[in-house]
Amino acid sequence: MKLKRFASFSLVVALVFTITACKSNTGTNNNSGSGNTSKSALRIFMMGGAQWDGVSEDRVWTAIEEATKTDIHYEGTDSDYYETLNPMINTGDFPDIFFAVPGSTSGAYDKWAQQNDDGILYNIDLLLAQYPGEFEWLEKLYQTDQFKYLQWDNAHTLVPWLTSDYVYGIYYRKDWLINVGEVNADGSAKVPVTLEDFERVVKKFTENDPDKNGKKDTYGLSPNSDPFCWNQLYHAFGVCEDWDMSSDGNVTYMYTDEKFRKFLQWANKLYKNGWIDPSFNTNINVRDRDVFKDGKAGILMTDVEQHVKWVVTEFEEKQGKDLVVMGAPLVGTKNLGIEGAGGSSTRGGWYGGFSITKACKDPKAALRYLNYLISPEGSKMFRYGMEGTHYTVDGKGNIKVNNDERAKEPGGRFENSKEEDGLSHPNGNYCIGSTQIGGEVDWSKFDTEKKITVKADAGVLDYHFKNLIQQAQEKFIAYKDNILSSIIFPSSISAKEVKIRDIAKTYINPAIMGKINLTSDWNAMLKNCEKNGISDVKAVIHDTVIELGLIK
Repeated sequence: MKLKRFASFSLVVALVFTITACKSNTGTNNNSGSGNTSKSALRIFMMGGAQWDGVSEDRVWTAIEEATKTDIHYEGTDSDYYETLNPMINTGDFPDIFFAVPGSTSGAYDKWAQQNDDGILYNIDLLLAQYPGEFEWLEKLYQTDQFKYLQWDNAHTLVPWLTSDYVYGIYYRKDWLINVGEVNADGSAKVPVTLEDFERVVKKFTENDPDKNGKKDTYGLSPNSDPFCWNQLYHAFGVCEDWDMSSDGNVTYMYTDEKFRKFLQWANKLYKNGWIDPSFNTNINVRDRDVFKDGKAGILMTDVEQHVKWVVTEFEEKQGKDLVVMGAPLVGTKNLGIEGAGGSSTRGGWYGGFSITKACKDPKAALRYLNYLISPEGSKMFRYGMEGTHYTVDGKGNIKVNNDERAKEPGGRFENSKEEDGLSHPNGNYCIGSTQIGGEVDWSKFDTEKKITVKADAGVLDYHFKNLIQQAQEKFIAYKDNILSSIIFPSSISAKEVKIRDIAKTYINPAIMGKINLTSDWNAMLKNCEKNGISDVKAVIHDTVIELGLIK
């Protein structure tokens, strides 16, 4: 099965007249014409939107509306986001714009994005083709290798929420490293670099009384029950990220790869030796973080950046200050893993995004809003506030916030963190419309590399923990696959992909805990994946990658 895709943005212009039939659904609201300064109302449903539903506007909110000629109304839910979003959309209650991580919608997004009478999302390519050159940043976005394949049913229906790639990291107890003799020549904590270093530290954190309480009551590691948390380790065995394809056309899936089985054998050894919390399989949600905060494990593998404050704030309250250091993803050696291999899984610079529904009366206004969201000026506005008022930029490009001006806005508009005076100040991110992960979009590499990146200023993410955040950013090493993480494969294989992932993931933790066999049960798991269509999935992925020209 092959995909039919537009070869370039310019070819979409030829299809612009196909949208005429939808004009009756959109209207113009008489507000989007050239030179018209009146505002078009936009109803935006997003995570955190309930918090800003009906609250008074501030200067940033007003500035965004002025820049986009819109009257923005945010909505959301205080309950489970997708348990509210899915039935809301499926029963015809369409906002103008909504946020979604398609993979979290239980397959609903594939149906919403269908380019037929049943689909409820606009083809953004066709919308842009009506206004060539007016929405520069959206046009450029879809020209990048990162996002030109981010399509459902051969159409761009989502403007991604652009993020940095600094997704995951490793937190170590710095004091424990010193207590068990893992020190550099200057007496500072020596952070593991290789898998062998990591194994040695996990053992010492369990057996050498790292907290000096005279009891054997600690573990080196109490990982989350979701196998993704191990990504800082299994890439050192050469395990790919999700699906990958070699130059000879061989498609592999991470959890069914023989290299992953070798990782499981090693993890099982750590478990059998008692160096891993035996109840780690119950670490759902953030329980792994709680075990670390409570001083029962010396290593935590989880999200970094804005998550640092969520982890370390409570940790400091319970354990004390300046006791954490960040480490890099582990590297394989001749004796363990694959020599030189390693890296951290990423989200490919995006995490969900915004779609325009056909109920939107002024899709051009929606384009203005979304174009501004990813523009150089707008992405900074949504993150830092108004330049010259709420922040300035120094000669090195660092953000310098103005606490006095920020304090003039209603409470909660800027996140707080402590400064040297021990008091909390509104020195963090602007909150309204920026509750998803994001940052300042850097377009400086677009003209030369057709690439965009996102800056996440550590001091703005959290002033109090900026040093730890910077450590995590500096030690981050992205694991690179041949297949871009932003490729959306045909919905025809979605159900099979989900089934295969569920089969494989169900095997992992019992294998680490030694409850099932790493040979016979592994082979049975592979047969089950084959029975449920893994060969079909691989065939579609192979054809898609070849057609897109990613591998010749």
